[in-house]
Amino acid sequence: MSKKKTIRFASRMDQLPPYLFGMINSMKMEKRRKGDDVIDLGMGNPVDPTPETVIDKLIEVAKDPKTHRYPDSSGMKNLKKEISKYYKRHYGIDIKPEKETYFTIGSKEGILIMVFFSAIQIAGIIALRDCDDTIPGQVALYQARRDTLCNGLERIGWQVDKPGAGMFAWVKIPEPYAKMGSMQFAIEMMNRANVAVAPGVGFSEEGEGYVRLALVENEERLRQAVRQMKRALQEIDQDTN
Repeated sequence: MSKKKTIRFASRMDQLPPYLFGMINSMKMEKRRKGDDVIDLGMGNPVDPTPETVIDKLIEVAKDPKTHRYPDSSGMKNLKKEISKYYKRHYGIDIKPEKETYFTIGSKEGILIMVFFSAIQIAGIIALRDCDDTIPGQVALYQARRDTLCNGLERIGWQVDKPGAGMFAWVKIPEPYAKMGSMQFAIEMMNRANVAVAPGVGFSEEGEGYVRLALVENEERLRQAVRQMKRALQEIDQDTN
């Protein structure tokens, strides 16, 4: 009889923290169940509506039984072509549709899940092909949110480097609060300020000392978040003095 073999995981696996967004989201949902109004800057989950042309196409295609089947795991050829055209049109980059494009639900989920339903892919074609006119408005919207949040944090004493693009701002936690670590800081902001932020350490060791803030709320909510974070830091000062 052969001896049983035991699979041993590397010791560093024991050092991995619980899934970052799962922990933050659980705290957020628990507070909301209790009636707290939590401003969620922790996840990149935009509140802005999808263009109507994309929604209309999604509804149309979803009614076709042919789209209820699993698509090819590598993705629709027409969607791959539209991705290639989009990169060429906006960035001047040549991408080979069949060899250099792939579809996932997200960077994390993409490790495990490699397919979309056909209806989503067809709606994606419409988004890439017919929605260029919506881009300037979205850019202006996120720029205004970035300026509102970053300027507000600067006014309360934070050192902020405004991001040149994207939907997130990476902000250095000011002293003396940085010494508590970004995870504990995120917990304090959740408990004291009702503001969800993403601790930098959840992304890498280099992220320690920073928080990632998503620019997904409207400007008034972002101003409110800054006010509540300021009050939370004042509470921490009172508790430690």
